[in-house]
Order: sequence, then C-alpha cells, then structure tokens
Amino acid sequence: TIWMLSETGDPLWEVLEDQERKQSKCTAKINTGQNRTTTTTLILGNQLGYSADDEKLLLGTPSVRKVSLGSLSLLTSQCITITHHYLDRLFELELSEESDELMYE
Repeated sequence: TIWMLSETGDPLWEVLEDQERKQSKCTAKINTGQNRTTTTTLILGNQLGYSADDEKLLLGTPSVRKVSLGSLSLLTSQCITITHHYLDRLFELELSEESDELMYE
C-alpha cells in the first residue's frame, strides 16, 4: 500500500477502516492460521507540497492512493504522529477482535 498524503485525499482513518474490513472478510473466508502482514508506505511532501512532476508521477501509479489527515496544513512530525496513532489504534482493534473470536470458540 502506498499513500500520498494530501489535503485533498480520502480521509486516512476511513481508508484504514475500509482496508481492515476487506482484510477481515478475506481472512474469514481463508483462515490459514498465518499472521497478516501489510507493508505500507506514506509519502509526505514539504511545506510547499509536491512538485508538479512528482504529483504527476505518483498519481499515475496505480498503487498510489491520495489520503488526507484533514484540510489544515500540518508539520511533517504531526502527520507522522497522527498516522502512527491511527495504525496503532487499528492494530489494537484487530487484537481485540481476535481475542473476542478466541473467547467464543
């Protein structure tokens, strides 16, 4: 997964929730007993944004999706912190769902 951070992208939390729902459905259908691993890359611009050439290259790549943390401009460090929080929260939700499943088996 490659995410291009942009003020005009899809809300990151919604993208993560949607991705988790899709993965849960796949896992429910094919339970291999293996842990799921997903490599995610977050591309951040500087305070000026992406150059026209960079944006054209990134958006021309099918695996790149524009995501947003909101309409306000944030410092890079803030973007990284918020993204980590979202990923940690999603991981906690996955662990809680797995423990619920084990409890009811």
